[in-house]
Amino acid sequence: MYVEQKPNGRWMARYRDEHGKWRSAGVFDAKKEAEEAALYAELGAGTASPGQVASTSSGVLTLRKYFYSTWIPNATQHPRTVVGYETLYRVHIDSLLGAKDVRHLTQSEVRRALRSIAGTGSPHLASRSKAVLGAVYRTLIEEDIVEENPTRGVTVKSPDSKPFRPLEKEEFALMLEHLKTDELRFFAKFLITTGMRYGEASEVRVYDYNDARREILLTRSATLMPKRQANGSRVVVKKATKSGFNRVIPVSKAFDEALRNFIEQHQLGYENLLFGRETMFPEIRVVREKTSPGDVFKDGNRTYRHGTTYAYNEGKCRCELCTEARMVYKRRYTYANRDPKKFPPMEHMDYHSWKKAWNDAARDAGLSWMPRTHDLRHSNATALLSGKVDIFEVMQRLGHRNLTTTQKYLHRLRESQERAAEIGDQFL
Repeated sequence: MYVEQKPNGRWMARYRDEHGKWRSAGVFDAKKEAEEAALYAELGAGTASPGQVASTSSGVLTLRKYFYSTWIPNATQHPRTVVGYETLYRVHIDSLLGAKDVRHLTQSEVRRALRSIAGTGSPHLASRSKAVLGAVYRTLIEEDIVEENPTRGVTVKSPDSKPFRPLEKEEFALMLEHLKTDELRFFAKFLITTGMRYGEASEVRVYDYNDARREILLTRSATLMPKRQANGSRVVVKKATKSGFNRVIPVSKAFDEALRNFIEQHQLGYENLLFGRETMFPEIRVVREKTSPGDVFKDGNRTYRHGTTYAYNEGKCRCELCTEARMVYKRRYTYANRDPKKFPPMEHMDYHSWKKAWNDAARDAGLSWMPRTHDLRHSNATALLSGKVDIFEVMQRLGHRNLTTTQKYLHRLRESQERAAEIGDQFL
Protein backbone atom coordinates (compact mmCIF):
# COMPACT_ATOMS: atom_id res chain seq x y z
CA MET A 1 0.00 0.00 0.00
CA TYR A 2 1.03 3.62 -0.37
CA VAL A 3 -0.42 7.12 -0.08
CA GLU A 4 0.38 10.22 -2.11
CA GLN A 5 -0.61 13.85 -1.73
CA LYS A 6 -2.56 15.40 -4.59
CA PRO A 7 -2.08 19.00 -5.80
CA ASN A 8 -5.20 20.06 -3.89
CA GLY A 9 -3.64 18.89 -0.61
CA ARG A 10 -5.76 15.76 -0.15
CA TRP A 11 -4.30 12.26 0.16
CA MET A 12 -4.88 9.40 -2.30
CA ALA A 13 -4.81 5.85 -0.81
CA ARG A 14 -3.82 2.88 -2.97
CA TYR A 15 -3.51 -0.84 -2.29
CA ARG A 16 -2.78 -4.09 -4.12
CA ASP A 17 -5.62 -6.56 -4.68
CA GLU A 18 -5.38 -10.36 -4.72
CA HIS A 19 -4.18 -10.25 -8.36
CA GLY A 20 -1.37 -7.78 -7.63
CA LYS A 21 -3.07 -4.82 -9.33
CA TRP A 22 -3.09 -1.35 -7.74
CA ARG A 23 -6.52 -0.14 -6.70
CA SER A 24 -7.80 3.11 -5.19
CA ALA A 25 -9.05 3.06 -1.62
CA GLY A 26 -10.33 6.65 -1.76
CA VAL A 27 -9.20 10.25 -1.22
CA PHE A 28 -8.95 11.72 2.29
CA ASP A 29 -8.16 15.00 4.01
CA ALA A 30 -5.64 13.51 6.44
CA LYS A 31 -2.67 11.27 5.70
CA LYS A 32 -3.49 8.99 8.65
CA GLU A 33 -7.02 8.40 7.33
CA ALA A 34 -5.62 7.49 3.91
CA GLU A 35 -3.13 5.03 5.44
CA GLU A 36 -5.85 3.33 7.48
CA ALA A 37 -8.16 3.09 4.46
CA ALA A 38 -5.41 1.52 2.35
CA LEU A 39 -4.62 -0.93 5.14
CA TYR A 40 -8.24 -1.98 5.58
CA ALA A 41 -8.54 -2.45 1.82
CA GLU A 42 -5.47 -4.71 1.76
CA LEU A 43 -6.79 -6.62 4.75
CA GLY A 44 -10.03 -7.20 2.92
CA ALA A 45 -8.11 -8.41 -0.14
CA GLY A 46 -5.90 -10.66 2.00
CA THR A 47 -2.65 -8.96 0.85
CA ALA A 48 -1.60 -7.14 4.04
CA SER A 49 1.25 -8.42 6.18
CA PRO A 50 1.03 -9.00 9.97
CA GLY A 51 3.60 -6.24 10.48
CA GLN A 52 1.28 -3.72 8.87
CA VAL A 53 -1.51 -4.64 11.26
CA ALA A 54 0.70 -4.30 14.30
CA SER A 55 2.10 -0.94 13.20
CA THR A 56 -1.32 0.71 13.14
CA SER A 57 -2.80 -0.77 16.29
CA SER A 58 -3.87 1.66 19.01
CA GLY A 59 -5.52 1.59 22.37
CA VAL A 60 -9.00 1.70 20.81
CA LEU A 61 -10.07 -1.50 19.11
CA THR A 62 -12.81 -0.40 16.77
CA LEU A 63 -15.23 -2.82 15.19
CA ARG A 64 -13.93 -1.78 11.76
CA LYS A 65 -10.31 -2.50 12.67
CA TYR A 66 -11.06 -5.85 14.30
CA PHE A 67 -13.36 -7.01 11.49
CA TYR A 68 -10.83 -6.41 8.71
CA SER A 69 -7.57 -7.10 10.55
CA THR A 70 -8.54 -10.18 12.56
CA TRP A 71 -11.95 -11.62 11.83
CA ILE A 72 -11.92 -11.68 8.00
CA PRO A 73 -8.41 -13.26 7.64
CA ASN A 74 -9.22 -15.96 10.22
CA ALA A 75 -12.87 -16.68 9.40
CA THR A 76 -13.73 -20.40 9.37
CA GLN A 77 -17.02 -20.07 7.50
CA HIS A 78 -17.49 -21.05 3.86
CA PRO A 79 -15.74 -18.56 1.52
CA ARG A 80 -19.08 -17.58 -0.02
CA THR A 81 -20.45 -16.86 3.47
CA VAL A 82 -17.41 -14.73 4.31
CA VAL A 83 -17.87 -12.70 1.11
CA GLY A 84 -21.52 -12.14 1.99
CA TYR A 85 -20.64 -11.09 5.54
CA GLU A 86 -18.02 -8.64 4.28
CA THR A 87 -20.52 -7.07 1.88
CA LEU A 88 -23.17 -6.74 4.59
CA TYR A 89 -20.69 -5.18 6.99
CA ARG A 90 -19.28 -2.74 4.43
CA VAL A 91 -22.65 -1.60 3.06
CA HIS A 92 -24.91 -1.61 6.13
CA ILE A 93 -22.99 -1.98 9.41
CA ASP A 94 -19.74 -0.03 9.08
CA SER A 95 -21.29 3.44 8.81
CA LEU A 96 -23.38 2.81 11.94
CA LEU A 97 -21.04 0.86 14.24
CA GLY A 98 -17.63 0.73 12.55
CA ALA A 99 -16.07 3.45 14.74
CA LYS A 100 -17.37 1.93 18.00
CA ASP A 101 -14.97 0.23 20.43
CA VAL A 102 -15.84 -3.48 20.46
CA ARG A 103 -15.27 -3.59 24.23
CA HIS A 104 -17.91 -0.93 24.92
CA LEU A 105 -20.60 -1.66 22.33
CA THR A 106 -23.99 -1.88 24.09
CA GLN A 107 -27.24 -3.69 23.34
CA SER A 108 -29.06 -0.40 22.83
CA GLU A 109 -26.53 0.70 20.17
CA VAL A 110 -26.89 -2.62 18.36
CA ARG A 111 -30.69 -2.39 18.59
CA ARG A 112 -30.72 1.14 17.14
CA ALA A 113 -28.39 0.10 14.31
CA LEU A 114 -30.50 -2.93 13.39
CA ARG A 115 -33.69 -0.84 13.50
CA SER A 116 -32.03 1.65 11.17
CA ILE A 117 -31.12 -1.15 8.76
CA ALA A 118 -34.64 -2.59 8.97
CA GLY A 119 -36.00 0.89 8.25
CA THR A 120 -34.58 0.68 4.74
CA GLY A 121 -37.47 -1.67 4.03
CA SER A 122 -35.86 -5.08 4.44
CA PRO A 123 -36.18 -7.03 7.71
CA HIS A 124 -34.07 -9.71 6.02
CA LEU A 125 -31.05 -7.38 5.92
CA ALA A 126 -31.44 -6.59 9.61
CA SER A 127 -31.61 -10.28 10.46
CA ARG A 128 -28.49 -11.04 8.43
CA SER A 129 -26.65 -8.04 9.89
CA LYS A 130 -27.35 -9.38 13.37
CA ALA A 131 -25.89 -12.72 12.26
CA VAL A 132 -22.71 -10.94 11.13
CA LEU A 133 -22.32 -9.11 14.43
CA GLY A 134 -23.07 -12.30 16.35
CA ALA A 135 -20.36 -14.21 14.48
CA VAL A 136 -17.82 -11.45 15.16
CA TYR A 137 -18.61 -11.29 18.86
CA ARG A 138 -18.47 -15.04 19.30
CA THR A 139 -14.88 -14.84 18.08
CA LEU A 140 -14.22 -11.89 20.42
CA ILE A 141 -15.50 -13.93 23.37
CA GLU A 142 -13.33 -16.92 22.38
CA GLU A 143 -10.28 -14.63 22.30
CA ASP A 144 -11.15 -13.20 25.75
CA ILE A 145 -11.40 -9.66 24.39
CA VAL A 146 -14.98 -9.19 25.59
CA GLU A 147 -17.13 -11.09 28.06
CA GLU A 148 -20.65 -10.61 26.68
CA ASN A 149 -22.27 -10.60 23.26
CA PRO A 150 -24.28 -7.36 22.79
CA THR A 151 -26.42 -8.99 20.08
CA ARG A 152 -27.83 -11.51 22.57
CA GLY A 153 -31.32 -10.50 23.60
CA VAL A 154 -31.77 -8.13 20.65
CA THR A 155 -34.84 -9.21 18.70
CA VAL A 156 -35.24 -8.66 14.98
CA LYS A 157 -38.45 -9.23 13.05
CA SER A 158 -37.99 -12.48 11.18
CA PRO A 159 -38.47 -12.20 7.43
CA ASP A 160 -41.37 -14.12 5.97
CA SER A 161 -40.17 -17.45 4.61
CA LYS A 162 -41.14 -18.25 1.04
CA PRO A 163 -43.52 -21.20 0.93
CA PHE A 164 -42.51 -24.03 -1.33
CA ARG A 165 -44.77 -25.88 -3.70
CA PRO A 166 -43.95 -29.14 -5.44
CA LEU A 167 -44.29 -29.40 -9.19
CA GLU A 168 -47.12 -31.56 -10.43
CA LYS A 169 -46.35 -34.13 -13.13
CA GLU A 170 -48.18 -32.11 -15.79
CA GLU A 171 -46.44 -28.89 -14.78
CA PHE A 172 -43.00 -30.48 -14.95
CA ALA A 173 -43.77 -31.94 -18.40
CA LEU A 174 -44.80 -28.46 -19.55
CA MET A 175 -41.55 -27.01 -18.20
CA LEU A 176 -39.53 -29.60 -20.12
CA GLU A 177 -41.26 -28.60 -23.34
CA HIS A 178 -40.10 -25.00 -22.94
CA LEU A 179 -36.48 -25.66 -21.95
CA LYS A 180 -34.47 -24.90 -25.08
CA THR A 181 -31.94 -27.77 -25.24
CA ASP A 182 -31.86 -31.50 -24.53
CA GLU A 183 -29.03 -30.91 -22.05
CA LEU A 184 -31.12 -28.50 -19.99
CA ARG A 185 -34.06 -30.90 -20.04
CA PHE A 186 -31.89 -33.77 -18.86
CA PHE A 187 -30.40 -31.65 -16.07
CA ALA A 188 -33.90 -30.78 -14.84
CA LYS A 189 -34.77 -34.50 -14.87
CA PHE A 190 -31.56 -35.23 -12.98
CA LEU A 191 -32.38 -32.73 -10.21
CA ILE A 192 -35.98 -33.86 -9.75
CA THR A 193 -35.01 -37.56 -9.86
CA THR A 194 -32.06 -37.44 -7.46
CA GLY A 195 -33.20 -34.58 -5.21
CA MET A 196 -29.69 -33.09 -5.24
CA ARG A 197 -28.93 -29.49 -4.48
CA TYR A 198 -27.64 -27.50 -7.43
CA GLY A 199 -24.14 -27.18 -5.92
CA GLU A 200 -23.96 -30.95 -5.45
CA ALA A 201 -25.21 -31.78 -8.96
CA SER A 202 -22.87 -29.28 -10.64
CA GLU A 203 -19.82 -31.01 -9.07
CA VAL A 204 -20.78 -34.61 -9.93
CA ARG A 205 -18.10 -36.17 -12.13
CA VAL A 206 -18.24 -39.28 -14.25
CA TYR A 207 -16.18 -41.29 -11.75
CA ASP A 208 -18.76 -40.54 -9.02
CA TYR A 209 -21.27 -42.66 -10.93
CA ASN A 210 -21.04 -46.41 -10.33
CA ASP A 211 -22.85 -47.89 -13.31
CA ALA A 212 -22.45 -51.44 -11.99
CA ARG A 213 -24.39 -50.66 -8.83
CA ARG A 214 -26.51 -47.86 -10.37
CA GLU A 215 -25.67 -45.30 -7.74
CA ILE A 216 -24.03 -41.87 -7.42
CA LEU A 217 -21.62 -41.10 -4.58
CA LEU A 218 -21.86 -37.52 -3.29
CA THR A 219 -18.70 -36.28 -1.59
CA ARG A 220 -18.35 -32.67 -2.77
CA SER A 221 -20.27 -29.52 -3.57
CA ALA A 222 -19.40 -26.46 -5.65
CA THR A 223 -20.19 -22.80 -4.96
CA LEU A 224 -19.99 -19.95 -7.47
CA MET A 225 -18.28 -16.91 -5.91
CA PRO A 226 -19.17 -13.29 -6.79
CA LYS A 227 -15.52 -12.56 -7.62
CA ARG A 228 -12.47 -14.56 -8.59
CA GLN A 229 -10.44 -15.99 -5.73
CA ALA A 230 -6.69 -15.65 -5.23
CA ASN A 231 -6.11 -18.70 -7.46
CA GLY A 232 -8.09 -17.07 -10.28
CA SER A 233 -11.08 -19.40 -10.02
CA ARG A 234 -14.65 -18.26 -9.36
CA VAL A 235 -15.74 -21.67 -8.09
CA VAL A 236 -14.95 -23.04 -4.64
CA VAL A 237 -15.22 -26.82 -4.31
CA LYS A 238 -15.94 -28.00 -0.79
CA LYS A 239 -14.78 -31.52 0.09
CA ALA A 240 -18.13 -32.25 1.67
CA THR A 241 -21.81 -31.70 1.03
CA LYS A 242 -23.89 -29.10 2.88
CA SER A 243 -24.83 -31.61 5.56
CA GLY A 244 -21.18 -32.48 6.10
CA PHE A 245 -21.40 -36.18 5.32
CA ASN A 246 -21.22 -38.28 2.17
CA ARG A 247 -24.27 -40.02 0.82
CA VAL A 248 -25.20 -42.49 -1.91
CA ILE A 249 -28.03 -41.80 -4.39
CA PRO A 250 -29.40 -44.93 -6.12
CA VAL A 251 -30.96 -44.45 -9.57
CA SER A 252 -33.58 -46.49 -11.39
CA LYS A 253 -32.91 -48.76 -14.37
CA ALA A 254 -34.64 -46.35 -16.75
CA PHE A 255 -32.65 -43.35 -15.55
CA ASP A 256 -29.47 -45.44 -15.52
CA GLU A 257 -29.87 -46.03 -19.24
CA ALA A 258 -30.54 -42.33 -19.86
CA LEU A 259 -27.46 -41.41 -17.85
CA ARG A 260 -25.29 -43.83 -19.81
CA ASN A 261 -26.56 -42.40 -23.10
CA PHE A 262 -25.87 -38.84 -21.91
CA ILE A 263 -22.25 -39.68 -21.01
CA GLU A 264 -21.70 -41.51 -24.30
CA GLN A 265 -23.37 -38.82 -26.41
CA HIS A 266 -21.17 -36.04 -25.03
CA GLN A 267 -18.02 -38.22 -24.91
CA LEU A 268 -17.35 -37.44 -21.26
CA GLY A 269 -14.12 -38.76 -19.81
CA TYR A 270 -13.57 -40.37 -16.42
CA GLU A 271 -12.74 -37.07 -14.65
CA ASN A 272 -15.10 -34.81 -16.60
CA LEU A 273 -17.96 -33.00 -14.94
CA LEU A 274 -21.28 -34.60 -15.75
CA PHE A 275 -22.81 -31.16 -16.32
CA GLY A 276 -19.84 -28.98 -17.23
CA ARG A 277 -20.01 -25.52 -18.75
CA GLU A 278 -19.10 -26.62 -22.28
CA THR A 279 -21.60 -29.48 -22.16
CA MET A 280 -24.53 -27.42 -20.91
CA PHE A 281 -23.78 -24.04 -22.49
CA PRO A 282 -21.52 -24.40 -25.56
CA GLU A 283 -20.25 -21.33 -27.37
CA ILE A 284 -23.07 -19.27 -28.77
CA ARG A 285 -22.59 -18.00 -32.29
CA VAL A 286 -24.51 -15.41 -34.23
CA VAL A 287 -26.65 -17.38 -36.66
CA ARG A 288 -27.35 -14.52 -39.07
CA GLU A 289 -24.48 -12.80 -40.87
CA LYS A 290 -26.67 -10.65 -43.10
CA THR A 291 -29.08 -8.18 -41.60
CA SER A 292 -32.37 -6.95 -42.95
CA PRO A 293 -33.71 -3.36 -42.81
CA GLY A 294 -35.72 -4.27 -39.73
CA ASP A 295 -32.53 -5.01 -37.81
CA VAL A 296 -31.62 -1.30 -37.64
CA PHE A 297 -32.84 0.77 -34.69
CA LYS A 298 -32.38 4.34 -33.46
CA ASP A 299 -31.47 5.52 -30.00
CA GLY A 300 -31.67 9.30 -29.93
CA ASN A 301 -29.75 10.64 -32.92
CA ARG A 302 -27.66 7.50 -33.38
CA THR A 303 -28.42 4.46 -35.49
CA TYR A 304 -27.41 0.96 -34.44
CA ARG A 305 -27.57 -2.43 -36.07
CA HIS A 306 -28.68 -5.52 -34.13
CA GLY A 307 -26.15 -8.29 -33.73
CA THR A 308 -23.13 -6.04 -32.99
CA THR A 309 -21.11 -5.30 -29.88
CA TYR A 310 -21.50 -1.59 -30.69
CA ALA A 311 -25.27 -1.87 -30.26
CA TYR A 312 -24.78 -3.79 -27.03
CA ASN A 313 -22.29 -1.33 -25.49
CA GLU A 314 -23.42 2.03 -26.87
CA GLY A 315 -27.03 1.41 -27.81
CA LYS A 316 -27.63 -0.60 -24.62
CA CYS A 317 -29.59 -3.16 -26.60
CA ARG A 318 -30.08 -6.50 -24.81
CA CYS A 319 -31.91 -8.39 -27.55
CA GLU A 320 -30.89 -11.95 -28.39
CA LEU A 321 -28.71 -10.98 -31.38
CA CYS A 322 -26.78 -8.25 -29.55
CA THR A 323 -26.25 -10.41 -26.47
CA GLU A 324 -24.96 -13.27 -28.61
CA ALA A 325 -22.57 -10.91 -30.41
CA ARG A 326 -21.22 -9.68 -27.09
CA MET A 327 -20.71 -13.25 -25.82
CA VAL A 328 -18.86 -14.27 -29.00
CA TYR A 329 -16.62 -11.22 -28.73
CA LYS A 330 -15.74 -11.97 -25.10
CA ARG A 331 -14.90 -15.58 -25.89
CA ARG A 332 -12.82 -14.78 -28.97
CA TYR A 333 -10.87 -11.78 -27.72
CA THR A 334 -11.27 -11.01 -24.03
CA TYR A 335 -11.01 -14.54 -22.65
CA ALA A 336 -8.51 -15.70 -25.30
CA ASN A 337 -5.92 -13.06 -24.29
CA ARG A 338 -6.09 -13.71 -20.55
CA ASP A 339 -3.32 -15.47 -18.67
CA PRO A 340 -4.69 -18.99 -18.00
CA LYS A 341 -2.83 -19.11 -14.66
CA LYS A 342 -4.50 -15.97 -13.38
CA PHE A 343 -7.79 -16.56 -15.19
CA PRO A 344 -8.33 -20.30 -15.61
CA PRO A 345 -11.29 -21.19 -17.84
CA MET A 346 -14.50 -21.85 -15.95
CA GLU A 347 -15.13 -25.58 -15.92
CA HIS A 348 -18.38 -25.60 -13.94
CA MET A 349 -21.77 -24.65 -15.22
CA ASP A 350 -22.77 -21.09 -14.44
CA TYR A 351 -25.69 -21.12 -12.00
CA HIS A 352 -27.04 -17.82 -13.32
CA SER A 353 -27.22 -19.24 -16.87
CA TRP A 354 -29.18 -22.25 -15.61
CA LYS A 355 -31.48 -20.06 -13.50
CA LYS A 356 -32.19 -17.79 -16.46
CA ALA A 357 -32.95 -20.77 -18.71
CA TRP A 358 -35.32 -22.18 -16.06
CA ASN A 359 -37.09 -18.85 -15.44
CA ASP A 360 -37.50 -18.27 -19.19
CA ALA A 361 -39.09 -21.71 -19.52
CA ALA A 362 -41.41 -21.04 -16.57
CA ARG A 363 -42.51 -17.74 -18.10
CA ASP A 364 -43.05 -19.27 -21.56
CA ALA A 365 -44.97 -22.21 -20.07
CA GLY A 366 -47.59 -19.81 -18.72
CA LEU A 367 -47.93 -21.48 -15.31
CA SER A 368 -50.11 -19.87 -12.66
CA TRP A 369 -47.06 -19.64 -10.37
CA MET A 370 -43.30 -19.20 -10.83
CA PRO A 371 -41.46 -22.39 -9.79
CA ARG A 372 -37.92 -21.95 -8.51
CA THR A 373 -35.04 -24.20 -9.46
CA HIS A 374 -34.87 -25.44 -5.86
CA ASP A 375 -38.50 -26.56 -6.14
CA LEU A 376 -37.21 -29.55 -8.12
CA ARG A 377 -35.64 -30.80 -4.89
CA HIS A 378 -38.87 -30.07 -3.01
CA SER A 379 -40.79 -32.03 -5.63
CA ASN A 380 -38.50 -35.03 -5.21
CA ALA A 381 -38.97 -35.05 -1.43
CA THR A 382 -42.74 -34.76 -1.72
CA ALA A 383 -42.88 -37.56 -4.31
CA LEU A 384 -40.81 -39.87 -2.11
CA LEU A 385 -43.03 -39.36 0.92
CA SER A 386 -46.22 -39.70 -1.10
CA GLY A 387 -44.81 -43.00 -2.45
CA LYS A 388 -44.68 -44.34 1.13
CA VAL A 389 -40.87 -44.26 1.29
CA ASP A 390 -39.61 -44.42 4.86
CA ILE A 391 -39.04 -40.90 6.18
CA PHE A 392 -35.60 -41.82 7.55
CA GLU A 393 -34.59 -43.05 4.08
CA VAL A 394 -35.82 -39.77 2.61
CA MET A 395 -33.83 -37.87 5.22
CA GLN A 396 -30.68 -39.81 4.27
CA ARG A 397 -31.24 -39.44 0.52
CA LEU A 398 -31.76 -35.67 0.72
CA GLY A 399 -28.87 -35.14 3.14
CA HIS A 400 -30.83 -33.49 5.94
CA ARG A 401 -29.10 -33.13 9.30
CA ASN A 402 -32.24 -33.67 11.35
CA LEU A 403 -35.66 -35.19 10.89
CA THR A 404 -37.49 -31.91 11.46
CA THR A 405 -36.32 -30.60 8.08
CA THR A 406 -37.71 -33.68 6.33
CA GLN A 407 -41.01 -33.60 8.20
CA LYS A 408 -41.99 -30.23 6.72
CA TYR A 409 -42.64 -31.99 3.40
CA LEU A 410 -45.36 -34.09 5.01
CA HIS A 411 -47.59 -31.02 5.16
CA ARG A 412 -47.51 -30.73 1.39
CA LEU A 413 -48.86 -34.20 0.65
CA ARG A 414 -52.20 -33.94 -1.09
CA GLU A 415 -53.30 -37.37 0.13
CA SER A 416 -52.66 -36.39 3.74
CA GLN A 417 -54.61 -33.18 3.27
CA GLU A 418 -57.51 -35.04 1.73
CA ARG A 419 -57.56 -37.58 4.60
CA ALA A 420 -57.55 -34.72 7.10
CA ALA A 421 -60.49 -33.13 5.29
CA GLU A 422 -62.42 -36.43 5.30
CA ILE A 423 -61.84 -36.91 9.02
CA GLY A 424 -63.35 -33.51 9.60
CA ASP A 425 -66.53 -34.61 7.78
CA GLN A 426 -67.58 -36.76 10.73
CA PHE A 427 -68.60 -33.65 12.60
CA LEU A 428 -71.02 -32.55 9.88
